[in-house]
Amino acid sequence: MSRWNRRITALLAVLLICTLSACGQSQIPLDYGDETAFEADLNAGKNLVGKTVSFVAAELHPQSLYGYDIWAGEHLNFISSKNPDIEVGQTVTVKVTAVESVIGSWFIEYEKVDAAADENTIYAADVEDSDNADETEAPQPLEIAEAGYYVAPHQSGADTIRVNYCGMVHNPNETLAASYPKIIITITNPDGTIIATDSQTGSGVMPGDTVTLVSMMSVPTGLLTEETMFYIQADWDGFASANLKQMPRTTDFEISHVAEQPGSHNFITGVIRNLTENTVDLVNLSMVMRKEGKIVFMENKFLDGLRPGSPIAFQFDRYSAWPEHDAVEFSAQAW
Repeated sequence: MSRWNRRITALLAVLLICTLSACGQSQIPLDYGDETAFEADLNAGKNLVGKTVSFVAAELHPQSLYGYDIWAGEHLNFISSKNPDIEVGQTVTVKVTAVESVIGSWFIEYEKVDAAADENTIYAADVEDSDNADETEAPQPLEIAEAGYYVAPHQSGADTIRVNYCGMVHNPNETLAASYPKIIITITNPDGTIIATDSQTGSGVMPGDTVTLVSMMSVPTGLLTEETMFYIQADWDGFASANLKQMPRTTDFEISHVAEQPGSHNFITGVIRNLTENTVDLVNLSMVMRKEGKIVFMENKFLDGLRPGSPIAFQFDRYSAWPEHDAVEFSAQAW
């Protein structure tokens, strides 16, 4: 064999080795063959960063708050900063680079890869629900621990009346956190005909915790009478294991130094302190007034950036007199 033939043969061998090596690198093992098995292990508390998964793109949300959001599974959000160039219904294979859970929804950063299924690939059929049947809590519905409303005095010439309402939503589950708790108010005539309805949704409620949701609605003047009925009920989006990233509870906020300052401009002031070790970006602070135990007024406001341990002053104010009351209560929740 000539010197040039030997060189060509050697070059071809090197190219063949490089080609085979590249193919081997692209065909990495597929850890999860579908989104159901992948989500089951996430919910079980497993660390799946670095794992590969194939999933079907159920919905595309290019302009979500988190970036380009691909919905898959029950509560899976695959997030990227750029358009991943896929279509609804397409099967996508990715390698997980980061995972974060916020009250029942998983937010997953990823990179697209080629992966091949093998004997170790996990599918939905491989998930044994029966093994965890005794450990999995059957979800209990959220409860309205207490509710109330306040009908503002009618203003001369106004064609609507303002109705403030609140509901204290309790999560009776021991291990399950509820995502997006909601209170729904329905105002009816005695015969059951609907006068008006409205709702207010929160961010989440941890096991055993109770959050206070407050909102306001307008009702056409003249429709409310002494016989009008007010119904407030609870709803929610879903439940997830509380083993996920913990959301602050209402008990993680300390309220102190509450004082009323009456006058032509009435004030109620106080201090709130974040008892957790992390900054809470947004807090919904609810105020409830009582008269002989009955809820007679409610209001809320939002506070930004509560750093760990740092006291933040708050203030509720009103140019007219507060409704007659003998107690004021506060409740804070991460939003």
